[in-house]
Amino acid sequence: LYESFAFRALYHLEIWTREPGEVQAMETPGVRRMAPGDLHSVAALDAELFGLSRPKVLEPRSRRAWVTVESDKITGYLLGRINESRAALGPWYHPSPQGAEALLNAALAEIGNRQVRTDIPELNVRAKAVAARCGLTYQRYCTRMLHGEPPPGHMADQYAIASFATG
Repeated sequence: LYESFAFRALYHLEIWTREPGEVQAMETPGVRRMAPGDLHSVAALDAELFGLSRPKVLEPRSRRAWVTVESDKITGYLLGRINESRAALGPWYHPSPQGAEALLNAALAEIGNRQVRTDIPELNVRAKAVAARCGLTYQRYCTRMLHGEPPPGHMADQYAIASFATG
């Protein structure tokens, strides 16, 4: 159907989940909860990666979010939507797998006994390895479709997207 409207496949998004269960606290040096004043810095870092500025997409997710900070500069982020029974994590970015893992561990520790889901671009093999080490399992994939020109960002560097509709 999509192809009949000139859409084409761009890549797969892999859905990774963790069922509710016992959570082990992990050390997460350099990670802290995102503060309201951090949104501007996170949005700027996200725009570099995503290729477009999208603070209105990030702001609602920033209430339950974590950042890494080095030399007073935000270097990575993990934002989420969390309710009483489940959590959807993303967008998620860090320049190193170790930093990305620290962000995920901090989020999982705070999320506690809830179901967790994150949508990882298939291109990011580091993200899939981090997710597996942190107890998430691959469930299935869906195909991200494109109409027009390829997006300007660096999808292979994103550990997880915000949502299917907003990247």
